[in-house]
Amino acid sequence: MLGCTHFLFIKNNIKSLLPKANIVDGHLGTAKRLEEILQDNKQLTGNYPMIEFYSSMGEEMALKAKLLYKKNQEINFFNQ
Repeated sequence: MLGCTHFLFIKNNIKSLLPKANIVDGHLGTAKRLEEILQDNKQLTGNYPMIEFYSSMGEEMALKAKLLYKKNQEINFFNQ
């Protein structure tokens, strides 16, 4: 059971190491529930700031990171 949103990035690695494993990925449900809680507590303003990602994994990671966010906000990605 992948219980955290960032496991999306390593799901294929886990599958290659454990090919017979049945992987249950709950990242969408986790993110959706967080959004509901933030809305209920009036903590979502609709004003989404720019997000900056720092990683040594290159442009492929930038594309994956952008898939996590469905809002139309600016995302900058920096390689370290």
